[in-house]
Amino acid sequence: MAQLEKLAALGRMAAGVAHEVNNPLAAILNYTEVLLRRSDTRPESLPTLLKIDAEVRRIRELLTDLLGFTRDVARSAGPVELPSLAMETLHLAAPEFKRRRVQAQLLADPDLPPALGEAQGLKQVLLNLLLNAAQAIDDRGGHVWLGVEEAGGRLFVEAADDGPGVPPELAGRIFEPFFTTKPEGQGTGLGLFTSAEIVARHGGRLRYEPRPGGGALFRFDLPRA
Repeated sequence: MAQLEKLAALGRMAAGVAHEVNNPLAAILNYTEVLLRRSDTRPESLPTLLKIDAEVRRIRELLTDLLGFTRDVARSAGPVELPSLAMETLHLAAPEFKRRRVQAQLLADPDLPPALGEAQGLKQVLLNLLLNAAQAIDDRGGHVWLGVEEAGGRLFVEAADDGPGVPPELAGRIFEPFFTTKPEGQGTGLGLFTSAEIVARHGGRLRYEPRPGGGALFRFDLPRA
């Protein structure tokens, strides 16, 4: 019990620190974007400004993962309409899809019963999976599918892509914290780890398998409301 209380206190502290750090990061990002847009910014400064922009965004991604990891699911769980949540998340990922020439498709019956969960945490899981898929496809273009279905009294969510997939020798490590297959400087190695933890707190399990025909497929289950 004492260990659980310590972990809970650590989670609250991490959430507080993340919120406090996010504010100055947002200011840095805004100032950087202003400088990048200004016509009198010296050309030789552009590579440095772009590097600052990329690193600040990476820190914000890390903080978002930490906030998702510390979120208390039990206190804020309720009915979640997964098809609507999936559509909202696809809209959030749309700029990245457009940049990488990715075509996305939602496969879900709008009349499915609601899941029992915490909407913001589940949205983070979906967004992590969609952005990972887009980044795996890279800039050559491809397809991403997001599906929701009911089976055996539970709701199942699938995110699939036709990218290169995960090398078999690395598939067993992708849910480890700080492990990433992305190039150095890209990603935090916490996205899939925190996603798996969020799903586990909902009483489900996040799984990976190679997609038939090539690519990656992630699947998790949730209880009905």
